[in-house]
Amino acid sequence: MANNLTSIPWIIDTVAASTDIVTGNVEVRSIIIDGSAIAAADAFEFTDTAGKVKFSIVASAATLGPMQFLFPEDMFRCTGLRCSQLGHGKMYLYVSPESKIT
Repeated sequence: MANNLTSIPWIIDTVAASTDIVTGNVEVRSIIIDGSAIAAADAFEFTDTAGKVKFSIVASAATLGPMQFLFPEDMFRCTGLRCSQLGHGKMYLYVSPESKIT
């Protein structure tokens, strides 16, 4: 499959460690990781265009299953976004309407 940014939530299922998913300004409000295929030690990570880690988690036996992360306004804001690690499954990103797909 390929990442789907046509509507909110953005569906991320493809890793591109050196390629931006988007290059514009992004504000992520929530991330949901589909837990149907997660295995222990699966890693999930987002970086900005400069390579700064914005979100990172490694699943353990205790965290197997769906996971949801909520971010207060302005906490997860960046220019450009890359999915540098994606274990199994998909991530759903709920972004602010002002986020730019460029």
